[in-house]
Amino acid sequence: MYKIKNITNGKLFINDLNIKLSSGETVDLDLKLSRDQIQNSSHLRVAESNELIAILHKDVIHQSPIFDSSVLAEMENRIRQQVIQEISTLKPSPTPDISGLSSKIDDLINIVRHPSDTAKNATEDTQNADTSDRLVEVHAKALKRITGGSSGHVEAKESVINSDVSQRADELDDFLE
Repeated sequence: MYKIKNITNGKLFINDLNIKLSSGETVDLDLKLSRDQIQNSSHLRVAESNELIAILHKDVIHQSPIFDSSVLAEMENRIRQQVIQEISTLKPSPTPDISGLSSKIDDLINIVRHPSDTAKNATEDTQNADTSDRLVEVHAKALKRITGGSSGHVEAKESVINSDVSQRADELDDFLE
């Protein structure tokens, strides 16, 4: 929203925007023009500095940076060169494996180009990881902590109880089947 008001006693023309305002008239420029046209208007700036108009409301529009394909290609080349240079300084070998390095660099470039997709994939991968082994480890560690200071001797006996209650329970099971 970019509202301006004519504060003069007569009509006002803003030629480069093709706007005509009568005395006291208010208009929202965002409804008629793009924000770039409004911000680049020299006549609008002159009218504002000469106090012919009053800006009643001006929203701040945050625009995300737009990456040109040539800029992305240049960034890609610079990243490739820097990675190759760093690897050559770390491991001086006569024949470095460029194919594996190129695939990793391509993965990094895809992350730069599509950061939201890779973030979604990363969270899905961590959620879909084999968690049962991890849960077993956590459970074992918790039991070790709980029983770490305890000592004692526990004996267990296995006994079979043949009572009237167990026979009747067996009869009820047979009846329900």
